[in-house]
Amino acid sequence: MSALNKSWYLAGSSGKHRVEVCPDDTSQVEQLTRYLMEGFHNEEAMMVVAKPALRSAVMAQLSLLGLDVQSIKNQGQIRFFDADFLISRFTIDGVLDEEFFQEYVGTHVEILRLRFGNVRIFGGMVALLWDQGRYHEAMQVEEFWCNLLEQHEAKLLCSYSLSRVEPALFQESVDFICKCHNHLIPEEKGEVEVHTHHQEVMEMLKSAWENVMKNRVQAQTPPSTYPSPFSMN
Repeated sequence: MSALNKSWYLAGSSGKHRVEVCPDDTSQVEQLTRYLMEGFHNEEAMMVVAKPALRSAVMAQLSLLGLDVQSIKNQGQIRFFDADFLISRFTIDGVLDEEFFQEYVGTHVEILRLRFGNVRIFGGMVALLWDQGRYHEAMQVEEFWCNLLEQHEAKLLCSYSLSRVEPALFQESVDFICKCHNHLIPEEKGEVEVHTHHQEVMEMLKSAWENVMKNRVQAQTPPSTYPSPFSMN
């Protein structure tokens, strides 16, 4: 038996940058799989920066949906990068180097854009740093991505799984995610099925999200700018 609930995300007005907050790893895999399937059907290039476990799970899901992932990789339409390795590449003397980030990541994005026209990116580095408690660096990388999108035409999805976060810390976690993406606003998304044993956790996350959004509205923006991501249609 299952119950309907809302997923939630932040998005920029241009639609170029979106952030998904997922209750668990399974939801994160499903969201990323859908994101990449859209790219495949639109004949877009895809750049996936993710942890090995997430990368493997998504590749398995794409294969189950009938995609020949190896063939797509061989054609250069999809490129996979290890998030931890990439962070280490642009960390110099313990400090994140934006110039190296822009040169390395920007070069790959531009190569894909020239070949395929449109590029969609999954940026898993911010969430990885967040999982490791490296909050200041996570916010730095988020700024790097924003600056990259100003220089290169691409879509970016960032995704957070809260599966390793205690429900009591949901509000603090959501608050951090929103601070990392304070240039984005919450928007509605379609309903998704959630198993009933997740319902209590989902309700706690919903409450945490709404509290954080309420505080943001009161502090920064007229309420009309922030539609509730949980209001039923």
